[in-house]
Amino acid sequence: MSRFSDVARDDVHRFVAEHPLAWIVPVRDPEAAVLMPILFENADCSSMIGHLPLRVSRNPAFDVSRSVACLFLGPHSYISPEWAGKDDWVPTWNFLSLKVVGEILFSDELTRPAVEFLVDHMQANSTSDWSTAQVEHRMPSLLRRIIGFRIRVTSLAPRFKLGQDEDSTTYARIEAHLSKHALATWMHR
Repeated sequence: MSRFSDVARDDVHRFVAEHPLAWIVPVRDPEAAVLMPILFENADCSSMIGHLPLRVSRNPAFDVSRSVACLFLGPHSYISPEWAGKDDWVPTWNFLSLKVVGEILFSDELTRPAVEFLVDHMQANSTSDWSTAQVEHRMPSLLRRIIGFRIRVTSLAPRFKLGQDEDSTTYARIEAHLSKHALATWMHR
């Protein structure tokens, strides 16, 4: 296993919790891909939950095969040779990414719980106490336009390229240049 892909489950879970927006790509028809937020349903990363516009879920690409790939991209940055402090060093790119492959299953019964799960997750770090209860009068018409889904995960392919292949001095220099960047939190672990 690569030092970039040898990532603990709790880090994979945390990554998606912090960056839930993903391309949901039907394996049989990548052109039908749609960008939507989705979350792991549990800490073991065995299933995901989300919702799609109803018109998207009716795309034949989802009928031909239920197999989807979900592509997440987290913080990323160009890494300049200047930061490494070495004359013979070449530029690179540091990033966090994740590919989740699984089977998508649509369910009307899951629509509201999926929306509320996402809202509760996103509002957890907010100073607002907003909830879907505040728009209960609109919920029936909103929910008719979307459909919930669960993805049963068959594989996870994280790639957290954070300079793990650099010597400690070079790593420290790069980390110092990224001190105010979202990558710094992940590099500092």
